[in-house]
Amino acid sequence: MDITKFAIPEIIFGRGSLNYAGQCALRLGAKKVFLVSDSGVEEAGWVQRLMDILEKDGVDWVYYPGVTSNPRDFQVEQGAEFYLKNNADVIVAIGGGSPMDTAKGIAIIASNGGRIRDYEGANQVKRPLPPMLLITTTAGSGSDISQFCIITDVERSVKMSIITRTLVPNVSIIDPLILRTKSETLIIQSAV
Repeated sequence: MDITKFAIPEIIFGRGSLNYAGQCALRLGAKKVFLVSDSGVEEAGWVQRLMDILEKDGVDWVYYPGVTSNPRDFQVEQGAEFYLKNNADVIVAIGGGSPMDTAKGIAIIASNGGRIRDYEGANQVKRPLPPMLLITTTAGSGSDISQFCIITDVERSVKMSIITRTLVPNVSIIDPLILRTKSETLIIQSAV
């Protein structure tokens, strides 16, 4: 039998657990949250719901919607610039693997500088990342608890793997109620 070691975040699981996002962000030291998501999650109403929760808990936020499927290197680098320009301090992503990988990439560049391609491979990140809280809207990507980040290098036309324990977020919120706004087909596709 092979032995495997896992590094996992604090996991908050259960119906309605999204309501704890503001409190978790505050516990991570948030003065200004950098919120990352995509248009699908926004259209489903979850981004606004999260913004309302943060506001209710007195958490200031700025929203970065620049996420597409298979996040691109330039989107990550633009996001890091936006993060720094807005003096954000805690990164919160809501969505599937793409928003979470974008958020992780933004965290790398914001704290380590350079370009995202500088961190391709294993254990290339040298400085600690900003605190991260990841909220999954799918049942399948695992990005909300993993030490992996996949970003597309547009110039080379390759998907880069970035692997480091520092990518494991501080907190993962898994609220099954979020799945109610997905079609059965989308739920099944994300779990495959």
